[in-house]
Amino acid sequence: MDSESAVLCSAKACLVTGYWCVMTAHEMNFPICDYDAMTPLSLYTCPASSMDVLVHNQINVLNGTMVRIQCIFTSCYKMDVNKFAMNWTYQENTNETEEMFMTYKKGMMPLRTDRFSDRVQFVGNLEKNDLSITLSDVQLSDEGVYNCYVRNPPDRIQGHGIINMFVVTECKGRGKGREQ
Repeated sequence: MDSESAVLCSAKACLVTGYWCVMTAHEMNFPICDYDAMTPLSLYTCPASSMDVLVHNQINVLNGTMVRIQCIFTSCYKMDVNKFAMNWTYQENTNETEEMFMTYKKGMMPLRTDRFSDRVQFVGNLEKNDLSITLSDVQLSDEGVYNCYVRNPPDRIQGHGIINMFVVTECKGRGKGREQ
């Protein structure tokens, strides 16, 4: 592996140019491929924006089903639950206003909204930097933009993942080739 890129085993990548990391991969809860998990990351550098938020940019969901909306972040810093913050918001395609429906600030707080009621659940794992949620009984009105915002001090930037969700009423190919 060259010094320009260190590929993290769980499909997370950190381009190594810029600032120094001072934790081991083991302390950060993700090993670097082809390196011992105890190799100090201070031997490598991390980008100026040392946080990345990994999401699927677009998802298609069948009306009436449940969907997992994935949001995973990488950081050069181990998460401190007393400083860490996260927000999930929803935005209609025709509206610029974001509606917050889940937040974390020293504890997970699902916000009951008229739109989602109790259909949203946190299913991630904070120890693995997984902030994923599920939305059950997906409705046509759930179509829109889902935003996952992450703050993990001492990272200086706020991470942001944007997911465009489209709701379909039938799967393509369903019924084709079948005789009634």
